Amino acid sequence: MIMKIPGIKQITSLAIILLFALFITSGCIEKVEVPPYSEASCDGLELQEKQECLEGVKVNKAVVYQDASFCETIIDEFSRRECTITVIMTKASVKADQEICNELLPSNAHKLQVCKDNALFAKARMKKDPIYCDQIQNQNTKQSCLDYGY
Repeated sequence: MIMKIPGIKQITSLAIILLFALFITSGCIEKVEVPPYSEASCDGLELQEKQECLEGVKVNKAVVYQDASFCETIIDEFSRRECTITVIMTKASVKADQEICNELLPSNAHKLQVCKDNALFAKARMKKDPIYCDQIQNQNTKQSCLDYGY
């Protein structure tokens, strides 16, 4: 019996959710400790499913290792772009550095702001100082930051 592997978009969404859940629940971390999918896990799949699986492996490795070079060989343009955005946002949060967010293209204004807000929240947690929460634009994120309990 062959198990259906989720497509690249589902894997990207899952990776984003997983990383931010890990970030929020475990505090500031140096590196995300999630084992990447293995190319071998794609063996035995039909051609289209295997291609989607292999692209999912690339997305997962890019996010886990915070290295957008894994995204460069993704065939689907949307998935390649989303992979790169996810890497930038993850790196900014993990390093608590909102300057990393400036690597996002201006056409991603909403994601740029989300990235900066998440990096500020991370900085507040890392430095145990809610003063950084005041700079957060999104009111829900700001309130979560203020309620964190330093």
